[in-house]
Amino acid sequence: MKLRTRDFIKSKDKLFLGVVSYYHPKDRIISFLRYYPYTYGDRELNGQRYSKVESTENSFDYLRSNFPKYIFQCDMTLSKLQAAPLEKIEKVYHPNEKLKELFNTIRDPLQQKTIGIATFFNNTVGIPLEKLGISGSLLIDLHSPSSDLDFVIYGLDNFEKARKALAEILYKERQTLFRRPKLLEWIKIYKKRKIDPYIYSLKEFIWHEQRKFNRGIFNEASFDILAVRDWSEIKGRYGDKKFERLGKIKIRAKIASSKFAFDYPATYQIAEAEVLNGPKIELKEIASYTHTFVGQAYKDEIVEANGILERVYEKDKIKYYRIIVGTTREANDEYLKVISQKTNFNSGFLH
Repeated sequence: MKLRTRDFIKSKDKLFLGVVSYYHPKDRIISFLRYYPYTYGDRELNGQRYSKVESTENSFDYLRSNFPKYIFQCDMTLSKLQAAPLEKIEKVYHPNEKLKELFNTIRDPLQQKTIGIATFFNNTVGIPLEKLGISGSLLIDLHSPSSDLDFVIYGLDNFEKARKALAEILYKERQTLFRRPKLLEWIKIYKKRKIDPYIYSLKEFIWHEQRKFNRGIFNEASFDILAVRDWSEIKGRYGDKKFERLGKIKIRAKIASSKFAFDYPATYQIAEAEVLNGPKIELKEIASYTHTFVGQAYKDEIVEANGILERVYEKDKIKYYRIIVGTTREANDEYLKVISQKTNFNSGFLH
């Protein structure tokens, strides 16, 4: 079964899980619990009420207590991950197929706004409709009128075209249905991410977010755009690499390439790395599994990163070392910050 990040799964146990990898073992799909049945949940589908998972810790606790088969020891990451066993999968949801469906069905106001965004990227930016999709709660019909829109762009080049178009329309004050988030809206997003303000302040968060050009408001609905690789851009297979976590590390480094800064995981090739705290070792890469640090830095910028040191193996041989920031969605005590930036408005598009 071929699945990509941002696809969703509904299991026979009435669980909804978001796919979080391009690579999967033969017997299961690596995914993360997003919604679970709950009598007093605030979402409803086909007479069943659901609640959204509050945190990474809560999701693991729920699965351990109720459905332990959805937790497995991953021989690639050498750690416990969440995954849907193939025999438990009832239905698969693809963002591009859902968007196509919305163009051909009666739509509620939020779905209509989704069509408006898709039309902009198709007609104005020139991205084919089959390279667009909608993920998150709207994909599985568990959205509310105030839900955010997780808009998917397939293909890294298409994603860059979309970012450039948003930069033009959001930051050059054109009179359209698009606008930038206001301060109170940034505060809401910051709180939703459950970020520790002593580790990563609101001011730092807003500064980094505003230059990513991946979030906006369309007709008063909040949306962000998410990069998903085309099938032709997905290389390798599950098990080609193995990752061993070794402990905490803090570094300062120069970004050598940010080509995959909006991918999942977000990755940044680094040079001139200086270890500030931890083993004095040569590092090649920074990676992040949380949306907070996606698109965080660009080529030639100097960053500071605090996270977990990983040893990467290929064919059972040590290949390189990297630092992980965002080992959970909340990224407690982990961060990636720019400390010396590029000043050119368009610098973020040059990888």
